[in-house]
Parts: sequence; C-alpha cells; structure tokens
Amino acid sequence: MQGAIHWVSARHALPAEFRLVDRLFKVPHPDELEDFLEAYNPDSLILKRGYVEPSVQSDPKDTRYQFERLGYFWQDPKDSRPGALVFNRIVTLKDTWAKKREAALKEHKPKPHPKPKPRKKAAPALSPEEAEVYDRCRRLGVGEAEARAVAKSPELRAYLEALAGEIDPVLAAPWVVHRLGPWIKRGENKIPPQELAELIRRVEKKELPAHRARTLIERAQGEKESLEALIEAELAAPEADEAKLEALVRAVLAAYPDKVTAYRAGKKGLLGFFIGQVMQKSGGRADPRALRDLLARLLDEADTG
Repeated sequence: MQGAIHWVSARHALPAEFRLVDRLFKVPHPDELEDFLEAYNPDSLILKRGYVEPSVQSDPKDTRYQFERLGYFWQDPKDSRPGALVFNRIVTLKDTWAKKREAALKEHKPKPHPKPKPRKKAAPALSPEEAEVYDRCRRLGVGEAEARAVAKSPELRAYLEALAGEIDPVLAAPWVVHRLGPWIKRGENKIPPQELAELIRRVEKKELPAHRARTLIERAQGEKESLEALIEAELAAPEADEAKLEALVRAVLAAYPDKVTAYRAGKKGLLGFFIGQVMQKSGGRADPRALRDLLARLLDEADTG
C-alpha cells in the first residue's frame, strides 16, 4: 500500500471544520460568456466536519497537514481558534491511481488511423497597397486576421486610423473588425472612435465585463442614446437604490439560515461568502464596499434580534 488511514481516539480527538475550496468558475475566462454565472462552480466551497489529534491544537498556526486523501490543509488564520478549529484545503492530491488506469486502457485500446488534415483555403492575395497596410498592422502587433480585414477594407482602415491617438491599435483592432465591422462597412455605424476607445479602456480596467460591452455596442447602434451615455448608465452605482440591494441581501440571508447562525456564533469569515452570493444575484453590479456595510448591519440586526 502507498498510503494508510490514521485513526484518532474518539475520546480525545478534537472536532474541527474542513473547508474544501475549489475553483469559483469552471472555465478560465468566465467574463467571455454571455452569462458568467453559467460557469459558476457550485462545489467551490464544501464544508465538512471531522476530528483531529489533540496535539494539532498546540501546533504552530502555519503548520501544513495531509488529511486522508483529500489534500493538504492549514488552519484558517481568522476563523480557527482553540475549541473551534477550522482548516482550509490549499492543495489537492493527485489521483495517481486514475492515471494508472488511464495508461492501462490506452495500452489495450487500438489506435484509430489518423484522419487526413483538411487543407486550408488559401487567403485571397493582397494588392501592393493592401499588403503595405497589412505589414504595417502586423509590425504594430495587430493579429493576422484583423490586419488582413483592415487591409482589405478602406472603411475599417479609416476608423482604426482615427483611433490611433486614442488607444493602442492592438487593443482596438478586434473591436473594430469583429464588433463594429458590419456597421462600418454598411456605412451605418453610430459610434465615434473616442467613445469606442473609452469603452475598451473600461473593459481593460475590469470596470465593465466584455460581454456587457458588446451588448452596449449593439444597443448604441439601434437606439438614440450614445454609447457614452449607455456606459455611464451601466456603471452607475447600483447601491443608489438601497431598497433593491437590501432585498437581495435579505433573500440571501433567508436562503442560508445555517450560515447566518454560524456567523452569529462567531464565524465572521462567512461575511465573504454572503458577499459572493449577493454579487451573483446582482449580476456583479453591486458595489462591494456598500454591500459589505449593509451585510454587516443586517447580520448584526439578526444577532441582536
């Protein structure tokens, strides 16, 4: 055997809470989805109860432990205390047996004949003038597909050149080609270069999710409001409507009464959990600072009431 389970004394063992922490989202870039909540991992935090050796209580706080085959843990620096130990998983164990099974299956599984790769269609040749524009874009760092599209379209080229003094063309080219391209080519684009540059800056600063920015572009093309006005409305502080934010908070507290009880019992670290749940319900638009203050107040009301 490569490992063994270590038994603890039921009489002397100390009760403890174990937090199995995993990725919050199932994909690397959830902001690229239409609804990032679709990628939310419901198993990102699993709470378990168990027992540990009494000697653990006197160990240094930064001691690492391996518990069964669940991974490596250490004591929560805020929530763990004598008589109420809390351990967070920091590293999961690799499943070596699963790898061995996969290797054995591969050895006995016949390998399929490789399929011939389809030939790529040759890109249309560029004229000398287009080739010059293409080369200039590529030297700046613009992607190949975007550089070719700009070289082939005088309308896209003119719009991208108008953005030159506003924002890096490497950042602007994908938005111009893939988002505004159809409207620009039809001569129906309503978004000035300065407003698109501001939108891109907001996305790069993580103030505005990319999928929301794409929606604002579509709205600006079909509505009377400018993109600038739509951006301002999108970024308006949602906590201005305190009643709506409070309704979201109370709904979350009602959905997790056990965690409310645990918070009132002293597990103040659960405040972060409640913030995350409300942020999800608000679509990520609630202001974290205002939300933290409101949550703390409502939780304290529950505590005193």
